[in-house]
Amino acid sequence: MHVPLCALTQHQRPGGSTVEGLEEKKEAITSTTQSEPHSTSSRKRYCHINFTNCTTRTILDLSSQSSKPEYRTYTGWPLETTLFRSTIFLASRGRVAVITGGGSGLGEMMAKAWVVNSGHVIIASRKEQALSKVCQELNALGTGKADYVVGDVSSKAGCLALCAEIKKKVNKIHVLVNNSGVSWGAPYDNVPEKELTSLLAKDATNLDPGRVIVVSSVAGLTSKAESSGLGAEGHGLWSYNASKAAAISLSNNLAVTLAPKFITVNAICPGVYPSRMTAYGLKKQSDLLNSQHPMGRIGTPEDMAGVFLFLTTRAGAHITANYILTDGGSLASTSGYTKL
Repeated sequence: MHVPLCALTQHQRPGGSTVEGLEEKKEAITSTTQSEPHSTSSRKRYCHINFTNCTTRTILDLSSQSSKPEYRTYTGWPLETTLFRSTIFLASRGRVAVITGGGSGLGEMMAKAWVVNSGHVIIASRKEQALSKVCQELNALGTGKADYVVGDVSSKAGCLALCAEIKKKVNKIHVLVNNSGVSWGAPYDNVPEKELTSLLAKDATNLDPGRVIVVSSVAGLTSKAESSGLGAEGHGLWSYNASKAAAISLSNNLAVTLAPKFITVNAICPGVYPSRMTAYGLKKQSDLLNSQHPMGRIGTPEDMAGVFLFLTTRAGAHITANYILTDGGSLASTSGYTKL
């Protein structure tokens, strides 16, 4: 089994001997990434794990404030409780997240969660005024850092231009959130998302595993063709449902393709959350929308932040090719909310 270094225990050389000691592990990893930064064979050489006899684990500490990778050594089995602290499990300090559609709605919620937890976020959309406003608000928090890039991902040229602008700001990203979904039929090597995911793989991804989030919807899992209270009468969800179902399928395919680079890909399927898209329904039929949720309410920014941080930090390191519903049980319910 091959795993990222953030979950390493003992490393084995091809001859079977175990690399002992943290300093030797660091040296081995450094020499490998410098000589063959993108070599699959060299990456696997230092990522072989023996669960049967392991007594020492070397963990990449994502909670460190240092710009360079820092490692911590633990002994004993099971893992010491230190490893389960939220400062390590949910750490975003020093890590870079790119969120398309980050100027409002779900994208803005996720961007705020990242910055509040000391991360660096780059939000992108077509509307510079909205992006600038959100960045000012996020930077005023005094915790992490927020930048923005104006771009249109509805075309291949737009995607490539967005990648070029991002590369001017950072040389590596850790998290990519596809919150403005557009796709078309093409081999993987010709899909522009490859340009963004190549940033995730830069400088030996196994040292700091990357995360991709595809924002889908519960609409991708239901056959309801009508708006169910979200839009005006006669405004159905035919194309929206189909596109969100495709987003889940895209997420699964990317997960399998990118797994050898230690990049996880998962889809988030929100129910009703406050956004520009749901503004009409929440204004006209808020009681109806709330009644459709067994929890008795729609989603909040805190709900979205929790799922986002879980999937993009150490807490979700072993989760890929999955979709997570965050809908208060509305999809599973046929009766909605019943007061007890």
